[in-house]
Amino acid sequence: MVALTIVNRLIYCKMEKMNIAVISLGFLGDTLMVEPLCRNIRHAFPDSKIIFIANKVFEDIPKGFDSVDEIFSFDKTGIH
Repeated sequence: MVALTIVNRLIYCKMEKMNIAVISLGFLGDTLMVEPLCRNIRHAFPDSKIIFIANKVFEDIPKGFDSVDEIFSFDKTGIH
């Protein structure tokens, strides 16, 4: 519900090409549940670049998200 509210508010912004970062540093379920948000952002802003920042352990999961353009991983243990 929160994700849809954010996307609905973004739709009223000026429609231009943007870089949008989606950050999910939680657990496996958190990373999977962000995929619909990425799809909604892609639908609302088709020309924008969507960057996904994920926990290093789950960095391969967003590779299956069609709406994500680029993926970065963050190692929460402090080893980058």
